[in-house]
Amino acid sequence: MQENYSCGVEDWDKIRKNISTDIKNYTGDLLYKYRSLDLNRNWINSTEYKTTDNLERVIEILKSNKIYVPKLKSVNDPFEGRYIEYDVPGWAGKTMHKAAKKEVLVNPVPIKERHVLSLSSSPLVEQLWAYYCNNYEGVCIVIKNADIFRNARCVNYYKKRRNVGIISDRKFDEFINELNDINIYYKKHEWNHEKEIRIEYETDDLNDNFINCDILALIIGHNTQQIVKDRLMEVCHDNNIETYYTYLDENDLNIMIVPSDFKYVYDGSSIESQLENYYQKTNSKLNYKGELIKQG
Repeated sequence: MQENYSCGVEDWDKIRKNISTDIKNYTGDLLYKYRSLDLNRNWINSTEYKTTDNLERVIEILKSNKIYVPKLKSVNDPFEGRYIEYDVPGWAGKTMHKAAKKEVLVNPVPIKERHVLSLSSSPLVEQLWAYYCNNYEGVCIVIKNADIFRNARCVNYYKKRRNVGIISDRKFDEFINELNDINIYYKKHEWNHEKEIRIEYETDDLNDNFINCDILALIIGHNTQQIVKDRLMEVCHDNNIETYYTYLDENDLNIMIVPSDFKYVYDGSSIESQLENYYQKTNSKLNYKGELIKQG
């Protein structure tokens, strides 16, 4: 049964006062960017190597340490920015738009024109590996949290929209800016598996819509073709980026993150203990949860 997201009218001043505490700053050590490689098994084999646009984009990210920041209108959720609704009196044609199930908002500062970088707080999201990474044939780029992400916020997920009714013309522009500052960090609850972190940028903050970042590691999906793994690891080696694979824990039904050169020895000891021994002998940056290993 489809969710009904409609709700009754609330007071805007009360919403504005209380909702700011719901939007949390992100303070984790790392951020994660899932990327597809658009692989096609029909043309990848041991003797032939052919790139795709997405694979080339990932390689360019790894070489340049730059991430593209799109406008919100380019992302894959058509209902962005619709958490809190409002009404404007005297708008001709509003009733017909409503009857056609079309958006009736009048927004002089469209929220979807804002530049927003979407990342995740976890490299262990099964749905992202399945959907965005083509069933573990993609990658997850591991990025160090730094000053460039100082405005990172955790996205909230809602089951009911909110409505503040009629807004007077006198305060309309001010209201729209405040509303956009809230709506940008809310999405429908169907997206909550993403564990999304968002960072908004002004145009002047960007260099041709890119930002510089510090890429620590690349996690490669275990189903990725070996010839592509080799190409990615070559690029990472040349750019001092560690490489890891996803590993399926088929007992506890979890994803683990293991170094690309790690080999499990079937001696009866747990993979966790073998990984801990591996960490002690190497300068591995990530543990099997994809978290930063604290040195010292």
